Amino acid sequence: MINQQTHPASEAEPLQETDHLVWNIHLLRQQPQRLPVVLGASLFVASVAWMLFHNLFFSFAAILMILSAAAEYLCPCQYRLTNLAARCRYGANRFEIEWKRVRRVLLYKDGVRLSPLPSPSRLDNFRGVFLRFAPDGQTGDRESVLRAVKSLRPFPERVDTVVSDPPAPRSRPRRRRRDAQDQTPPSAS
Repeated sequence: MINQQTHPASEAEPLQETDHLVWNIHLLRQQPQRLPVVLGASLFVASVAWMLFHNLFFSFAAILMILSAAAEYLCPCQYRLTNLAARCRYGANRFEIEWKRVRRVLLYKDGVRLSPLPSPSRLDNFRGVFLRFAPDGQTGDRESVLRAVKSLRPFPERVDTVVSDPPAPRSRPRRRRRDAQDQTPPSAS
């Protein structure tokens, strides 16, 4: 007969998830002047698909692709910060990052990105969760989101401020080209 010992850690209940901050943002309501651009692009790709394929299926597929690309603008975004993770949800998209996986916090003028990458990378825009700030004075505004992120993050040592404009290229000193007269052949003596 095998003696099995029970460990208290294995019997412990999983940590209960509690909401710390929940807010919604609908970009269509905040920026309605962009709707004609989205609708115009949808009609344009539908007409191009019709001219190329003469098929309604491809026209509807083109419209669906444009609308799914603009889902963050068209659908309300719900953001949830819990004691276990940060979540963003809009349309069919669901983004989540556990707090223990957050390595850097990238601060932008309109939101904050929680990144799992330990150092700056070209992949920053494609990894992690972007939390868009609500207008000042509402739940989810800049101050409340930053305060919640700072309190929920296990390692709050690093917050990178990202400027929306790319940095100017560094000027390097020009290297002097060696001319033919500068190169003297070794003397044969």
